Amino acid sequence: MKKVILLPLDERPCNALYPSLLPTTDLALVVAPRYLLGHKKTPADIAPLQAWLLKECHQADFLVLSFDMLIYGGLVPSRLHALSETTLLERASFVETLKKDNPNLRIFAFELLMRCPFYSLSDEEPDYYAREGSSIFKSGYYPDKAKETPLTQAEQEDYRKALGNINHGDLNDYLSRRDKNLHVPLQRSFAGDV
Repeated sequence: MKKVILLPLDERPCNALYPSLLPTTDLALVVAPRYLLGHKKTPADIAPLQAWLLKECHQADFLVLSFDMLIYGGLVPSRLHALSETTLLERASFVETLKKDNPNLRIFAFELLMRCPFYSLSDEEPDYYAREGSSIFKSGYYPDKAKETPLTQAEQEDYRKALGNINHGDLNDYLSRRDKNLHVPLQRSFAGDV
């Protein structure tokens, strides 16, 4: 029987519970325990998560790995973190430790790109998104749209209004985080080797 380890995207049942309910014949699925996964805006504690992975992957055949969980402590924390790129890259490099410990481990890793919702709500975004979310979205949407087709007068006015509603410190915070979340996966030295 093949042993498969799953580090899910987050603690929601669709990611952390339902996979273990799938019927299998020749696979033993081991899912990270719920208490290691954090909760919504509260990130998982990375050190215990890494310790669990190292122990479980030592004799495993496969690892299905969410980089959002390994690097940021979950999906929502990936949208909220204030971590340096150095810290993010160090966390990502833990995959190399797993491969050194078990060279036969086959790793299937995935990562989501940080979204930019069109609405103003901070339930799963930084607090300022409740005030500025729609405007932050429009600050990127309209310039992209203008590359394909000219903006109407109403769209130009909406774009100007959106830019006037944005606190530039908040916009820079958002764009900086999104830039890190995009570039960290591309900078991993082991990209393609997992």
